[in-house]
Amino acid sequence: MGGSGDASRALRRIARTREAIRGLGDRTSQWFAAHDEDMRFSRFANQLAVLRSVLDRMLGSLRAAVTELPADVDTDTAYHRCRAIDRGVVAVQRTFDWYAEKYDQRLDPESERVLLAADEVVRSCWTQPFAALHAIPPTGPLPYLDNRFDAFATPRVSVPPDLRAPADAIVAGYIGELPIPTIALPGWAAHEAWWLVLAAHETGHLVQSDLCGGLEAATRQALTTAVVGAGPEHGELAGFWSGWALEAFADAYSVLMVGDGAAWAIDELQHGTAADLVTDCEPGDRYPPPALRLALLGELCHLAGVGDTWPKAEDVAVWLDDLDAAAVPAGARAQVRRHLDVTPAAAAALLGMPVGDSTLRRVSGLKPDWFGAGGRVRRWSQDMGRPSASFGPVSDRPAARHAIAAGVLAWAWGPDGDHAADVIHGNLVDLLPMCGEPGVLAQAQAPAAVDAIASKLAARLLDDIAKDTAP
Repeated sequence: MGGSGDASRALRRIARTREAIRGLGDRTSQWFAAHDEDMRFSRFANQLAVLRSVLDRMLGSLRAAVTELPADVDTDTAYHRCRAIDRGVVAVQRTFDWYAEKYDQRLDPESERVLLAADEVVRSCWTQPFAALHAIPPTGPLPYLDNRFDAFATPRVSVPPDLRAPADAIVAGYIGELPIPTIALPGWAAHEAWWLVLAAHETGHLVQSDLCGGLEAATRQALTTAVVGAGPEHGELAGFWSGWALEAFADAYSVLMVGDGAAWAIDELQHGTAADLVTDCEPGDRYPPPALRLALLGELCHLAGVGDTWPKAEDVAVWLDDLDAAAVPAGARAQVRRHLDVTPAAAAALLGMPVGDSTLRRVSGLKPDWFGAGGRVRRWSQDMGRPSASFGPVSDRPAARHAIAAGVLAWAWGPDGDHAADVIHGNLVDLLPMCGEPGVLAQAQAPAAVDAIASKLAARLLDDIAKDTAP
């Protein structure tokens, strides 16, 4: 329509697309250069190297797509093809922006200190089992703050929750292929740092996905075997426990990492009326009913030797039996009551499940004395409420998870006071960034592996462009 034979118009349209690619390339290059020099991002050096390689290759494929346009292309075809390439530029930009805004929360005064603290909690929990098995971990997770109510983890090859709308499908696909998992932590942790304890649970999801080639099937099998082994009358419950395997594993892992602070966080998030806590078990549910989950956490804490503060299965059963008949539906009460009978066996199966040539408990490195009277967690919790407290040596791998466990203990059971929250928060964000051994969140990835990912996504980008330009 109008001007289809105007060669200069075609050239101007091609130049506009070429300039968009050049501008995005300059922007990403400057961003990576600035972050390479900023110590706040030193833990993520290998993550950033992977991201940079992939984005550079994708931008290179876009440049090639422009270069391959014939010199004598007609205006209509130039516009048609450039529009598709422009959509590719937007997809690459949005992929970059999705990650950049999460890294750049560390440049915001409101979130900088707590995220530097979160980085160390995650690093402490993430590297532990790989070190125990003398295995090189894949690219480690990126923590960030999210204003949604719950924390959540996005494992590698998963679609992030905020990119599940149909319009985001292309960008979600690229991010799902990038080997950089993420951990979203609640926004209020910026002012209440003890909520970083949730990082232990979320890291557990990533460990289950990545350690020893993945432990999801092993978790389902361990739970199924435990429930069936508890007695033939419980066999029909096994399917429910298998369905809860992801959250049950993460709960077990978090207890091994941060002790009964893990139970505190879940109880705080799900606490409510009896009807809130005792609900029907439906096939396909990801979570057990809240009362049952709390019983599992209590059993895990007891078996791990990190405290008996939280009710075990028998305690929850007594509470349930004592409830007024009208407090919860009879069907839900009966279901939860039956599941409580197998909860101790399920907890034992989780802690003892095979992981490589070891068990989950052993690769966690847990020493129950850490959480006992006179142990490091108790000692640090007593100091958390003191302004400008001194915490001693913090250069070992467990230090950050002990610090956050101590922060929870100080907040949940420490003395009240007008400024108690501010003092505990301040001590945590001062202490946590100093914790841990020298190092990064993951070792450098093999160049061949990074190149394969970059090539795959660049080819996928060109395929998407080709589909967009198909007649």
